[in-house]
Amino acid sequence: MRASLSIFAAMLLWAGCSRQPSTPPPPPARPITIDEAVDIALDLPEVRAWSDAIGPATGGVVHIFGMPMNDDIYRINGREYWSVYVGEDHPDHVARKETFLIRLDGKEILVEDCVECRTLTLAEWRKTPGGRKDRVTPWPPELIKEVKAELRK
Repeated sequence: MRASLSIFAAMLLWAGCSRQPSTPPPPPARPITIDEAVDIALDLPEVRAWSDAIGPATGGVVHIFGMPMNDDIYRINGREYWSVYVGEDHPDHVARKETFLIRLDGKEILVEDCVECRTLTLAEWRKTPGGRKDRVTPWPPELIKEVKAELRK
């Protein structure tokens, strides 16, 4: 019986020594930079559709742009986000379209709803009139004429 226990103990010891050392877990992903957050916001299909519509509709006078709201990291429900302002660049002013909150790992996007003073998930925002890319419409022709006339002054 003792010989059996010794052999069994030796087998356990041998088995424990023959295992490969476990690989350490991968390091946490690098947080995205604010510039990467701006790129993520500008690459949303809704923003691209809006940009594709507004440039030609205004004769190239108005362009879509994105910029950091500031260098602060926002904390919402224990998660950290960059705040990205996306708007229209007019010759004499800018007009805000949306403010996107991009999580520091780039895996979640929230949208600030300034009218209701709340934060929407991207999926919730996409169900609203502002978030529907199929509702992006070019400017009315009379407004384009008005903008061009102002620019000629």
